[in-house]
Amino acid sequence: TPGPSTYTTAQTVTIVSSTPGVTIRYTLDGSTPTATSPVYSTPLNISTQTTLQAYATKPGWADSDVYSGTYSFTFGTLAAPTVSPATGTYTTSVSVTMSCAAGATPRYTTDGSNPVATSTAYTTPVAITQTATVKAGCFQTNFQPSPVTSVLYTLKAGTPTLSRASGSYAAGTTVTVTSPTSGATLYYTLDGTDPTTSSATIASGGTLVLGNFTLKVKAVKAGTLDSAIATAT
Repeated sequence: TPGPSTYTTAQTVTIVSSTPGVTIRYTLDGSTPTATSPVYSTPLNISTQTTLQAYATKPGWADSDVYSGTYSFTFGTLAAPTVSPATGTYTTSVSVTMSCAAGATPRYTTDGSNPVATSTAYTTPVAITQTATVKAGCFQTNFQPSPVTSVLYTLKAGTPTLSRASGSYAAGTTVTVTSPTSGATLYYTLDGTDPTTSSATIASGGTLVLGNFTLKVKAVKAGTLDSAIATAT
C-alpha cells in the first residue's frame, strides 16, 4: 500500500503479509525475487516508474505467490523542443539541431510521421540533404511527451561552378564544370537555351572545349529543387 497506479508525487510503499513471522523479499527492477533478493524491513520510497515484485517466505511453509505491480508517475507535460534552423529553402544540405529541457531526450522523424518514445534519439546534428519535414518531441520517464515541433526544410541543388567566366580564349581552351551538390546530375546546353532533363549531361569535374557558344548548366537531384543555372559565353 498504496497499490500500483499512476501518481503525480513520490510514494512511500509498505508491504505486509497476512501470515505472521514471514520474511518478505522484493525487487524493484522488474526481475522475479529470489532467496538472495533484498529483505523488506522499512517502507520503500518510489519516485520513478518502477515494477515492484515481492514474495513471502517462512521456514516449513511453501513460499507465497509473487506479487507484482508497476508504479507509474506523471509529473507534468514536457515543453516542445527547439529545432533550428527555421523552416526555409537551403542549398545542398542543412545541419539541424534539437534541444529539450534538462533530463529530456529529443526524438525525431524525417518521414512526416509524429515521433514516439521509440523514434530515433537526437545525439548530434542531423544532416538533411533532400526536402523533408523534421518532426521532433521531448521524452522523459515520468512525464507526458511534449507537443511536436514540425519544421519543413526545402533543399535546392547548388549552382554549378564554371572554371572560366565569359570572355575570349585561345582555341583548345577548356572549361571545367563542378557541382557542389554530391549525387546531382549536371545538364548543359551550348545554344543559349535553358537546360532540361533531356539535355546532354556532364559529370562533376568534367571538361568541355570552348567554342563560340553560350554554356548553360544546371544541377538536378531527386528530392531537391533544381539549381540556379550557371551561364557563360
